[in-house]
Amino acid sequence: MDLASWTLEQFTLYGLMLVRVAALFSVAPILGNSSIPTQVKAAMAMVITLLLYLAFKGGHPGTYPVPANIFALAGAVAGEAFAGLIVGYTAFLLFSGIEMAGEIVDIQVGFGLVNVIDPAGGAQVSILGQFYYIVAMLFFLAIDGHHALLKAMGDSFSLMAPGSVDWFVQAGHAGPLLAQFFVKLFAIALQVAAPSIAVLFLTNLSMGLLARTMPQMNVFIVGMPMNIIVGLLITFLSLRLLGIVLTDVTSQVGSSSFRTLTALAGG
Repeated sequence: MDLASWTLEQFTLYGLMLVRVAALFSVAPILGNSSIPTQVKAAMAMVITLLLYLAFKGGHPGTYPVPANIFALAGAVAGEAFAGLIVGYTAFLLFSGIEMAGEIVDIQVGFGLVNVIDPAGGAQVSILGQFYYIVAMLFFLAIDGHHALLKAMGDSFSLMAPGSVDWFVQAGHAGPLLAQFFVKLFAIALQVAAPSIAVLFLTNLSMGLLARTMPQMNVFIVGMPMNIIVGLLITFLSLRLLGIVLTDVTSQVGSSSFRTLTALAGG
């Protein structure tokens, strides 16, 4: 393919598509991980955009209108960035629910004060929250969730042609659906953390009853290591259940992103 022969219309179309894909790469799980060098993410975004551009032009062989002025171009770029960020943020919310589940269990176990530094993001994260997040990423890759996410991005250009996204208007379409995803975030967190919460509640209840019957026992000294042992044991025993939940959640990433795109398109 001879890039030197491209017209202004072709460069404009490719540039707008690149903005949408690059916005996705900035926030999406795996693809937007800060441990991936910026140069690598930029190269991947350019290559994927080129493939999507060829597929889009193959299905839409007509001409593409170039924005008439700099203000129209700026509006088109803002709309493309908004569409890419919304798709990536939808997937990010689902994984945030899994990480929140680990943070809930951390508080129950007693690890709430023992955060670690995430070398990828440079921020403090909970121990079990990071464990759940890494396991979820492995499931996401195992079921080709990243392929589903890229497919949703490819489908977005059929739903909303490059440059046609009016972020100010279409944000109202995506708002109610994003609110549903926030509710789903908490539902996922409770679903994943439910076994540990239930067992640790019974453990604390039994320790409270023991403190009433044996006041001379220092329940705090005995209860803290007991919570840690029980919490880690339940986490290990519930890995099979965790796998079922994570497979269901990660398999919804592509379809959830497509639903968001449909809402953006007003469909």
